[in-house]
This record gives sequence, structure tokens and C-alpha cells, in this order.
Amino acid sequence: MILAVLPLLASACCPHAQPRFWKVRDTKGGITAYTVDTLAVPSTSLQPRDIRYVDASGKFVDVPKPKVVSQMSEQEWKQATSGAGYSLWFCGHRMACWARTKER
Repeated sequence: MILAVLPLLASACCPHAQPRFWKVRDTKGGITAYTVDTLAVPSTSLQPRDIRYVDASGKFVDVPKPKVVSQMSEQEWKQATSGAGYSLWFCGHRMACWARTKER
């Protein structure tokens, strides 16, 4: 139960988080995927295990060698991912919020 409340608390602590939406391509396999981060905690500062990618159907995919193709608006991202979502988490180390992709 406590774990279910944590994302809600983080969202309440993150009203000024600025999510950014990205289209990426796996340079090894060539697949296109999508992810989200925040301006305060960009994906380049995260560990690879903390970054999640979804495909056009909104399902998680593995992207071993991601390369950013372009930044997108939230609306474009939601359309491209068939309505995938994201949640905001508070990073106590950076005292800032970061976004994590959720499956559709």
C-alpha cells in the first residue's frame, strides 16, 4: 500500500517538473522507441536501468544503444506511443524530480 502512494506523493512534490518527451532509435537494432525525462534530471544523468522505453504500441522495449532522434510535444508522444504514460519521482540526491515512462 505504501508503494502505491509513493508516486502520488512524488507528483505532489513535483508541480514544477518540466517533462521532456523523446523519440530515440536503437543504433544496434534500428528500432524506434520513446522515453521521457525532466529538465532538472535529464536522462543523460541517469543510470541506464532507470530509463524505460516504450514502442509505438506503448509496451516496454529494450533499447541497448539509444540515440536521440528528436524531442516531441507531450501530445505527439502520447499519439506515437498509443497513449503510454509517465510518472514523476522525487530524487532525494538531486533534490529534483525525474520522469519515468509507464506502459500503456
